[in-house]
Amino acid sequence: MSPALPDVGTDAELDAGLDADLVVLRGAFEVRAALRTPPDRVVALLGPNGAGKSSLLRAVSGLTPLSEGYVRLDGRVLDEPSSGVRIAAAARGIGTVFQDGLLFPHLSVLDNVAFGPRHSGRSGGGGVGGRDRGGRRTRRAARAVAADWLARTELAEFADRKPAALSGGQRQRVAITRALATDPRLLLLDEPLSALDASASVAVRSFLRRHLTEVRAPTVLVTHHAIDALVLADEVVVIEGGTVVQRGSPDDVARRPRSSHVAALMGLNLLRGRADGAVVRLHDDTVLVPTAPVSGDVYASFRPSAVTLHTSRPHASARNTWPGHVDGIAPHGDVLRLHLTGPVPLLADVTPAALAELDVHEGDRVWAAVKATEVDIYPA
Repeated sequence: MSPALPDVGTDAELDAGLDADLVVLRGAFEVRAALRTPPDRVVALLGPNGAGKSSLLRAVSGLTPLSEGYVRLDGRVLDEPSSGVRIAAAARGIGTVFQDGLLFPHLSVLDNVAFGPRHSGRSGGGGVGGRDRGGRRTRRAARAVAADWLARTELAEFADRKPAALSGGQRQRVAITRALATDPRLLLLDEPLSALDASASVAVRSFLRRHLTEVRAPTVLVTHHAIDALVLADEVVVIEGGTVVQRGSPDDVARRPRSSHVAALMGLNLLRGRADGAVVRLHDDTVLVPTAPVSGDVYASFRPSAVTLHTSRPHASARNTWPGHVDGIAPHGDVLRLHLTGPVPLLADVTPAALAELDVHEGDRVWAAVKATEVDIYPA
């Protein structure tokens, strides 16, 4: 059975965007997802390494054949095994940016960016003339389009440099500009920040946030960093083990994760249990007390900062208390993050002063307490 498609946009909008039902086989591993993305929207595929995110992107781009399903772009079928249609990657009108940029080392920045509009057959940066009979830009016209885009993206000062003379962040900004200059019908970004250091990632992320608004086409971003999805995307699709486990707005995914991986990315504790009125039964007769009666299978999430630690069982207002052992302590911003093992594995954030006052170390037994008002309960 094909995965259910989300209700995103009108039929008219979908005719002008990406509509894909994707099934890709990688040996014995099957990747399955549905994407419907109207123009002017950014969808982030978020998940751990090996989840199948890049396989989906390669299938959309035409670099990997579909096993089942279809890819339609602006109402045109690009790939559909059942009907025998398969358009070559170079003829799909798609701009793709990979994590290493793949700039031509022997070309200048200007000619790297000009390569896209010259060979794409698209109009590029706003109507500059000079096309041959095949619809491709002449070299002179393509360089004019490239110069315009370099000015728009504040990279004109690097026009005469070769890629080897640029920093990693500058090279990636050039690679993104090269894709934008083709006036793509769809923009695909495959882990564009993963090969960069922290400071370069911040700069390129800001660069993307500014210039993705200039793209009329839909954008699909593959990432395993939550910050990329939260900052850049309109919709987040979470992929784990080759399947979609959650989709929604960045805010919804951040507040109400539905997998331990996403919860960890968002810095939340996530528990799953069966609610029966006044309590949620987790496992081994461990219970969690919500603020109001609930029923059915539920998730419970709360911030590590909502967890208070005690050296003996507390008798305070917090109705949720569990024993555990400190399995690890690590700096986390201006606090220390403790990993607790036990009936309810947890993350807890405490200040260095509070930890010193508790006199707690790795291996010590502690009690964790969480107020019911700090716990968000939602259906699983």
